[in-house]
Amino acid sequence: MYWPFEDPRFSTTHGEYIVSNGRTWQWRMAPEIRGFHVHAMQGHQGAIYTLASGWRGRIYRSTDRGQTWTRLYEHPTPDGYVSRVTAMVSQQATLYFGVTAWAEDDTVKLLYLQGDRVHPVPSWPTGHAIGALSAFRGHVYAVNRTGDTSRVWRYQAGEPAQPLTALDRYRVQAFAATPTVLWAVSTGPQGGLLWRSTDGHTWQQSQSFPDMPVAITVANGQVFVGTYNQERGGALWGPVTSQPRVPATPATLPARPARKLSPGALKQAVQALDDALFNVEPKQYRQRLIRALLPLALSHDPAAGAVLSERLKGPLPETPVKRMIGTATMPAVRMAQWYLLFAVALNGHGHIPPALLSQPWDVPPNQAEKYFAPMPAATWAVSELGQSDPDTQAALRQALRSEAPDWTKGDVLLALHRLHGVPFRYPAP
Repeated sequence: MYWPFEDPRFSTTHGEYIVSNGRTWQWRMAPEIRGFHVHAMQGHQGAIYTLASGWRGRIYRSTDRGQTWTRLYEHPTPDGYVSRVTAMVSQQATLYFGVTAWAEDDTVKLLYLQGDRVHPVPSWPTGHAIGALSAFRGHVYAVNRTGDTSRVWRYQAGEPAQPLTALDRYRVQAFAATPTVLWAVSTGPQGGLLWRSTDGHTWQQSQSFPDMPVAITVANGQVFVGTYNQERGGALWGPVTSQPRVPATPATLPARPARKLSPGALKQAVQALDDALFNVEPKQYRQRLIRALLPLALSHDPAAGAVLSERLKGPLPETPVKRMIGTATMPAVRMAQWYLLFAVALNGHGHIPPALLSQPWDVPPNQAEKYFAPMPAATWAVSELGQSDPDTQAALRQALRSEAPDWTKGDVLLALHRLHGVPFRYPAP
């Protein structure tokens, strides 16, 4: 299973995802994938397709199980605006993609892949965005959004796209399909609703919800719905009695991609890192640092991990440098520690100074919730490395008693669980 995600802490602008067999989880990064978000990943005809976005939505493909990636499509987007490719579904031998681009409503937002080229679906209406997207009984179903209005349409290759008006009074949020039933969840005048259809034209209301439905899936023939309430948070709805499932034997995970460095390339990479670290360019410090760190981090080389760990010990410059956005600045040492911790964890080799786990929390709250205090990054890094020596564990326990925000304590607890080999579980209700 390939699990896409966005890393809001480090925001390295490169695609990150998790590979799992249900028991083991491995963090991966694809330097070819540029963007803040990885929205979706799907296997299709022996390849893996990934949807990512920064300012512009992009589609990538890997034919070697994620070792390398090639960009297939970039959505044309005016400067200063944002586009996303957020959804995809396979219908027989064809992949379809849903685009979101609120700056334009005069182009088709449902695309399909033919060979190595991406095209707009013929006869599909123009609009701002594709919301929900699914495939059912030979047709592709999608919510076409324009401004505050939306309508469900369906398409079959070789035929004109058809509007489906049965759900026009409702805002469909998501679909899920089985071989015999197409399910949908919606919001509208009657609140949250679950719908079912056996032909795509006629729909029957199956259940109502007090909160807003945001997702739906079908597992082992049973329907599960995720809802959200601003006061109560998220909830998962499912059958009163769910059918037990016997765990399958875990598959072997594909080898983690390693971008090997020759001795000469390693020496050059270290020189580039030192130049980025110590020849401070205040407005470009973060970008230069990330560029210099990636070759060392992605090499998964113990020698590179040792270099990164040594730089982490300091001393590091105190020069004020630009933060991610705006005009605010921070000491270079804080930003350098933050991204060095990221790089050591991604490399998989090295050692984190336990003192970084127990430094006093002195970062004021900020609206973007971007914190460069080393403790959260160090907590996550020791967990990735499996660094469980007594000094590290003592520093983690001390962090639980610190003045840091409560959300950091959750990270510490998860790290301790992982380092002790005890799976984290919420208590039974």
